[in-house]
Amino acid sequence: MRKGNLLIIDDEEDIIEIIKNILSQFSANIYTAKNGKEALEKIKTYKMHLIICDINMPKMSGVDLLKTIRAEENNVPVVFFTGYGNTELMLEAAKYGAFDFIEKPMFYQLEEIAQRGMQAGLKQEDPSMPIENLPHVEITKYQKLLKELSHKK
Repeated sequence: MRKGNLLIIDDEEDIIEIIKNILSQFSANIYTAKNGKEALEKIKTYKMHLIICDINMPKMSGVDLLKTIRAEENNVPVVFFTGYGNTELMLEAAKYGAFDFIEKPMFYQLEEIAQRGMQAGLKQEDPSMPIENLPHVEITKYQKLLKELSHKK
């Protein structure tokens, strides 16, 4: 599997370290930030292929960060990894094109979703890149919500 750049954003250093350990095998470079403002600087400096982001952080929420990223016409896949998941937040994240929304501490799910997100981010850069067969992923609450929304349209 090709590897790309990963940005992990969380105000808890322990969570950042766990995610780094889990996803290091799938990432060429791993960047970290403790809040949305710091993350924006990294995004302006480095090309990211995937972002793993908490929702509740000081200075800027994860959803506000996603809004800012999209306003700058950056379609990098963003996976929210949060302890504060609810339908309202998921709908807000969906409005701005979040790739997925996983509740902490579902680290096994994060690994599978991150592989798919990284592949999606790399494919944006190189549309001719073949899609690799990845292990089956358990459907998340967010994906179920998106499916329900698409059937209502």
